This record gives sequence, structure tokens and C-alpha cells, in this order.
Amino acid sequence: NLEYVTTRENARHARAMGLKKSQFGEDAPRSSITANQSIKIREMLACGMSVREIRDMTGYTYSIIKAISIGQTWKQTKREFSWQHIALALQDNS
Repeated sequence: NLEYVTTRENARHARAMGLKKSQFGEDAPRSSITANQSIKIREMLACGMSVREIRDMTGYTYSIIKAISIGQTWKQTKREFSWQHIALALQDNS
């Protein structure tokens, strides 16, 4: 039984049936970093490091760090980002 559906509806159905994987985060074909790496970048940004400092320290591209910093990419890791972890790290450094 076939039915007429839009491309979006067809893709949604394929994901729901397990026929197609999500294309977000590490599962995206062109992903250059992992979720844990994006969380580490968020932590460094929260500690006051500049995008250039993070780039020089980690070797990640300026564009990926900037995109994370403005919320353009890796939005799903915001939930896993912990301000408590930052507070503990700052206490250890003082």
C-alpha cells in the first residue's frame, strides 16, 4: 500500500521505522569533532578563553569553535554542559 507523502514526512517515517539514522552530531557524515570535544570547547569558552586560544591549544578550526560559541552547531550538547564542572575547575585553579 503506497501513499502520497512529502519528502519530509517520508524522512520522518524512515527514522521512526529505523530505516534511516539521524544526521546530527557525531552521526553526521561531515562531523569533524565528537560530542565530548564540543562539550570541552564549551567549557573552555565558559572559562573565558578566546576562540583563537582554543584553536591554538586544540587544533580545531576557528570556524567550528566559533559556530559552537554562537550556538550555530552542536546545539544538542548544551544540555550536557555543566556549569558546576566549570565552577570546580575554576576553584582548582585558584
